[in-house]
Amino acid sequence: MNIKLFRVFFVGVILFLYPNLSAFSQAGKGKKEIYFVVDEMPQFPGGDIELLKFISKNLHLPKLPPEAQIHGPLYVRFVVKEDGYVDSVSMVRPVHPLWDAAAIQVIKLMPQWKPGRLNGKAVDVFYSLPMRVEWNDE
Repeated sequence: MNIKLFRVFFVGVILFLYPNLSAFSQAGKGKKEIYFVVDEMPQFPGGDIELLKFISKNLHLPKLPPEAQIHGPLYVRFVVKEDGYVDSVSMVRPVHPLWDAAAIQVIKLMPQWKPGRLNGKAVDVFYSLPMRVEWNDE
């Protein structure tokens, strides 16, 4: 059987907003700050619709045996650097090693984004992307 159809739904970007907090960041000793919430979040070229199209076109999921029982969305986290390039891609909620690798690969293929901005300056920003994957096997 071949996978004839699969659909990826952009569920939305996960943001955890904290009251009275304009920016929330993480930085280690001697490392550059990476923000979770900024004034302007990073944007994929063309916006969310183009992001959905890019993922749908480029995500190639390998067929898994029926006993794999994949449940729930794939959650991928990455950093959109101040220059707009994607870095530090990882799975937040893994579902299966083969599908996780496919999700990471499609994120690494992404073109340069419009970077996030804080106080008018481009900064590194964490970006979480949940993807709901459905496919029909006929």
